[in-house]
Amino acid sequence: TPNDTSDDPPDKTDTVTVQWTKAAATNDTGGNLLAGDVDGNTLILADSGPTVFMYDANDQFVIGVNPVTMADFEKDVAERLGSTTITNGSVTVASYKAGDSDDVATFTLSARA
Repeated sequence: TPNDTSDDPPDKTDTVTVQWTKAAATNDTGGNLLAGDVDGNTLILADSGPTVFMYDANDQFVIGVNPVTMADFEKDVAERLGSTTITNGSVTVASYKAGDSDDVATFTLSARA
């Protein structure tokens, strides 16, 4: 029969947060750390709005005033984003050229409070 719904799957509902972002432009300089995907080498930073920054092993990484490896930078980012007691902080980006993997950008994560 047309109204027989006995084989319909059950309705499922859930709530998710969606971050609408823009791609970083050459003149973008970072902002507050909102989210990140260290496996995908991606940071979402917000100054005037959420902005996606991509990084790679060719870039330079700093925490506070101390140069660190990309692995140490990613570890600190992941810890901050996964914690309810550590503030996310901010990331300042210098010499960023979107889409240019030859460019050496510097990503400076603020020191922990």
